[in-house]
Amino acid sequence: MSKTDKELTAEIVNNYLAAWFSSGKTSPLDFDSLQNLIKQTHKTIQDLPTK
Repeated sequence: MSKTDKELTAEIVNNYLAAWFSSGKTSPLDFDSLQNLIKQTHKTIQDLPTK
């Protein structure tokens, strides 16, 4: 069963944030930045061509 756009978005954002904070030298993301990251990721997934 394939994943939904929302599931893919959550997975991508989760991995992005893990990488972002893994270096220990990054500043925390503010709420607006996080919200934009989620929205843009979801939009990008939805804009991908289908088979």
